Amino acid sequence: MKSKLAAAVILVILGILMAACAPASAPTPTPAPPPPTAKPVGAAPTPTTAAPAPKPAPQAVKIGVTGTASDAGLYIAKERGYFSEQGLEADIVLFQSLADTIAAMSKGDLDVGGGGWTVPIPNAIQRDIPIKVVADKGSTPPGFSFLQVTVRKDLYDSGQIKEPAQLKGKKIGVTSVASMAVMLAPLLEQAKLTIKDVDMVPLTWADMLAAYSNKSIDAAIISEPTLTKAVEDGLAVRFKPLSDFHPSPQWGLLIYSPKFSANLNAANGFMLAYLKALRDYNDAFVKNKGKKEIVDILAKSTAVKDVALYEKMAMPGLNPDGYVDKKGLAWGIQFWLSTGDMKETIDIDKVVDNRFVDNALQKLGKYAK
Repeated sequence: MKSKLAAAVILVILGILMAACAPASAPTPTPAPPPPTAKPVGAAPTPTTAAPAPKPAPQAVKIGVTGTASDAGLYIAKERGYFSEQGLEADIVLFQSLADTIAAMSKGDLDVGGGGWTVPIPNAIQRDIPIKVVADKGSTPPGFSFLQVTVRKDLYDSGQIKEPAQLKGKKIGVTSVASMAVMLAPLLEQAKLTIKDVDMVPLTWADMLAAYSNKSIDAAIISEPTLTKAVEDGLAVRFKPLSDFHPSPQWGLLIYSPKFSANLNAANGFMLAYLKALRDYNDAFVKNKGKKEIVDILAKSTAVKDVALYEKMAMPGLNPDGYVDKKGLAWGIQFWLSTGDMKETIDIDKVVDNRFVDNALQKLGKYAK
């Protein structure tokens, strides 16, 4: 009996020991993440958001002007952001004369210039300085006579100069003898006179006012805004607008330097901006549309700060389609040949380059008049 009890105790003890020594149950395994799905060969990459490309820096363009009302289109294009739209940063600089402008262009110091149709332009081209007339920058159709022959007020009021014949022997202020002779000659011809019958005195626009004041000149060819200033100050009277007697209406010109002409993107962009500005100008001064805004721009940008003067000034004609009058320019060449200021003729197509205006009009179309 005792042996049976001992055996039972031993079996119980062995069972307890076996349970204690049994391995613990394994934890429930965590499922592993699925492997990435491989892209098929040739599949497009997953798009990513790229940083925007940096905007290119604007190209600087240096523009030379001589301070006349026909600079209007350049200032409008700058102030209204038309140059900026084309990636251009315009710097408008005042020059004393067209000769200085051409010299700067020939050296590569100036990209675009504005000036009158004068003998230095064809002479420069004949000297292998390949500047190009590219657009209108001032003409004198009826109603837009920004260039006029003026007479000293005391001489006009006293009757000493009332007719062209009375200019004989008189001192006439001009910015350049050769240049202004082409303007004056047709008026003198009406009185059977020539340029040899008058004494032309070279002066800057500003100096003409002083010359009138001290009575050292009797008459002058003056451009706006100096013209209205002379009249408002009681120094001169308007005698004859060029549109009354001259066969050519084309005087102010936009000129590209050789270097700038070769940069087609900049040259075409500049012209597009310029023509947009000329259209704003014509809207204002022909259609009376948005005139206050344009006058405010000109008052801010030019020497004429009094907005009331813009109602008195004879504004220049500016062709909204950009083209220059080639026939008018050809007339000037023939005149300079006759006076000896040019020694040989020049093909007008070597002077005028319409490529840039043509390109701008393909984008803008013709101006709706």
